[in-house]
Order: sequence, then C-alpha cells, then structure tokens
Amino acid sequence: ATEEVNGVAFSLYPNPTSNSITIEGVNGSANIKVYDLQGRMVMNKKITTNTLDVSSLNSGIYNVAIESNGNTSVEKLSIVK
Repeated sequence: ATEEVNGVAFSLYPNPTSNSITIEGVNGSANIKVYDLQGRMVMNKKITTNTLDVSSLNSGIYNVAIESNGNTSVEKLSIVK
C-alpha cells in the first residue's frame, strides 16, 4: 500500500448528485462537514461507511470537508434537485 505524506486524496461521486454521495479514500470512519458558499455549516456527520445521504440539502454548490485518519481534504459538491 502506498501512503501519501501530504494527505489522502478523497473523491466524491456522483457529482452532481441529488440524494447521496460515495466518498472514495475513506478507511474506517470519517468526519464530514458540509458548508454552503457563505461558509455556514449545513451538515456535520460521522460516517462509518463511505456513503453520505445529502438528500436534505437544497440545490447548490457546497464545500465538503472530509477528515479521516488524520487527513483532511475539502472537495466541491454540486447538488441538483
């Protein structure tokens, strides 16, 4: 197994989505924080699978902060209803 010194690359799909996303690169559990473009936190969840239900969020662009095993990454997510 290879290990990145500067952190792990996470990826979200499908993107855009309407109901749920799969997060690649999570091993075990992760803390997920979702922010709108005004910087307000709209979701804060701890997940133990690599799937996150985002059906409660409105259409728009969000920043998803993923923290797993001490690695943090921020990815853009587009939600279309």
